[in-house]
Amino acid sequence: MLPCPFCGQQDFLIERLDSDATVVICQGLTGPHEACLARGPVGEAQDEGEEQPGRDKAIELWNARAEQLRTVVDQQKNLIASLRANWSSVAVLTQAQLRPRRRFRSPTGTASCPGGSRRRWRQSPSVG
Repeated sequence: MLPCPFCGQQDFLIERLDSDATVVICQGLTGPHEACLARGPVGEAQDEGEEQPGRDKAIELWNARAEQLRTVVDQQKNLIASLRANWSSVAVLTQAQLRPRRRFRSPTGTASCPGGSRRRWRQSPSVG
């Protein structure tokens, strides 16, 4: 059986649900007093002579799910690595885009610059 796609451990309980169904439950510890308890898909009996009905199907479905989720996790790890590798160029671009304008109008009628100098700007005559 493949490791649990959530905790990565291989401590499983294969539980019989009823007379013709079985499920795989992860018993891997995620903390001092916590277990993963991820449940796989329910496997139903394939033929009448099975000792534990649905066991083989439940294991097959668990492995398919674990492999599918492992592929998704690997894709996400690759995306994160790619973003980290390109982060410096993204950060420079973002800083340039977010840089404040050189001047802005304040309610007092002065323009403020990042260096702290204050200049008077012409106010338009009030229309009244």
